Amino acid sequence: MTKRVIAFSGTHSSGKTTMLREVKRLIEAQNHSVYICPDVARDCPFKLNRDAAYPTQDWILENQIRVDKQGRQSDCDVILSERTVLDNIAYAEWLLRNGKLTVDAYTGLRGRAKAYLLENRYDMVFVLAPLTLVLDGIRDPDTSYQNQIADIINELLNSTMLFPLKYLSNGTTDDRLDIVCSTLNSLYSWNLDKNSSNGMQASDKSGRPTIAP
Repeated sequence: MTKRVIAFSGTHSSGKTTMLREVKRLIEAQNHSVYICPDVARDCPFKLNRDAAYPTQDWILENQIRVDKQGRQSDCDVILSERTVLDNIAYAEWLLRNGKLTVDAYTGLRGRAKAYLLENRYDMVFVLAPLTLVLDGIRDPDTSYQNQIADIINELLNSTMLFPLKYLSNGTTDDRLDIVCSTLNSLYSWNLDKNSSNGMQASDKSGRPTIAP
């Protein structure tokens, strides 16, 4: 069975979870089984964002790779990832630029991420532009930090060039979904229709019972 591996990338509060939920619904309506690889950062036992250090980035990278492997080893034919394995490296690079992570530590993290992705590539990565920050007690409230992470993610994805990218601007969910559907229909000869309803009520096979809000 050929697996389709699709990922969403972007800084915090860029609409990744919303887009993933909508795309999952549409793909399941086409009788595909979908495995969700969640963003593991919410489960990290260490400090996040600007207060993070090496243990944070090491834990997130290790566990993002873990859930990615679980998806690829599942019996589902479509894998949707809420983040790419490379996204965490952007947060590590911000720490490096701000003197909170050593060059050696950063180089090791980036090397591990790239080595994994060389053997486990995505068919398509949708890169979402930042939206208005929604504070939930986990996301950092600084919009400057949010935008800096977005810029670093874009730099990393463009410099790595391991998989095709499609950028989604800060438009409405409908506008973004139009682009995603068109891209996936072209890539896989699918017939995704954003106005369709999913009557299958297929179960969510993922590393987490439900998608985080």
